[in-house]
Amino acid sequence: MLHYVSMKKNTTLANILISLLVFCVVMAGLVWTIFSFLLRPAEFGDKQLVKFVVTRGQSVADIGDKLFESGLIKNSTAFKLYYRLNQEKYTVQAGSYELSPAMSVSEILEALSDGADDIWITFPEGLRREEISQSLQEYQLVNFDSEQFLLQTVGMEGRLFPDTYLVPKQIQTQAIITLMNNTFDQKIAQLSDQISRSDYSEEELLTIASLLEREAQGLDQMRRVAGVIYRRLEIGMPLQVDATLQYAKGFDEQTKSWWTVPLSADKELNSRYNTYQNPGLPPGPICNPGFEALQAAVDPLLSDNLFYIHDRSGQIHFARTLEEHNQNVNTYLR
Repeated sequence: MLHYVSMKKNTTLANILISLLVFCVVMAGLVWTIFSFLLRPAEFGDKQLVKFVVTRGQSVADIGDKLFESGLIKNSTAFKLYYRLNQEKYTVQAGSYELSPAMSVSEILEALSDGADDIWITFPEGLRREEISQSLQEYQLVNFDSEQFLLQTVGMEGRLFPDTYLVPKQIQTQAIITLMNNTFDQKIAQLSDQISRSDYSEEELLTIASLLEREAQGLDQMRRVAGVIYRRLEIGMPLQVDATLQYAKGFDEQTKSWWTVPLSADKELNSRYNTYQNPGLPPGPICNPGFEALQAAVDPLLSDNLFYIHDRSGQIHFARTLEEHNQNVNTYLR
């Protein structure tokens, strides 16, 4: 009798396990069916192309959300999961694409990995024309000509606005210059009221902004350095800005840099950009400043400070007198 009961229990347990297994298989099949459905085109018959932009550094999760919002996929979660399961196959690139709701998730990911119609190009603040030209060559733009860029931007130092731009791969050299210059015009127009109230011309303010871009970091620091520059200009004291020596020296073959650390001998350079030898502002901008530098130039934090130094961590220390300045040098640099 006990043997019979034991067999009966075993049979019941086996039936439960079989039922559970069947349930799991059915559920797995149902989940796979739903998942496969969500990977299909959002609209099979809608082949109208939609411009879709992937920004630099944008996460796949954000891309999935944006694709769903644009009506290009059925479900963003399914898109993210499919990518994670197959990410070794895809390398999503920043840029501009033409996609349609008739494309499946796999087709969209293939398109996003094949290469964009337009690409993002970035110019950080504080570059001179030659550096911008060099960086543009790295993007391998089909119609970009470095020599033409330098020829066509003579006299435009400071007016090639540093930013991130989405441009066609086929963009012409002149179109890049126009884009950067037009962006500068838009930015400087935002400061027109302050410029009109200034005792300095727009070109002079742009020159000051370029000094600030190379000499300070962040709006607050730039405004304080601007105060020193304006104070020195007011009393006719040479600016003695090291960045102007770097600009005058140009490219250094030994360090392979346009901004090598100046030497004491560089203070004797025969150049109008040498602000150790020539009082007042240099004849023009020494780089292409960003918007914060432009803001600081028109809105300086005025003070009695005449000196500043950078310590080894990049912090700036200000002084009103030469005695205070020498003390800062001894404290922070020796």
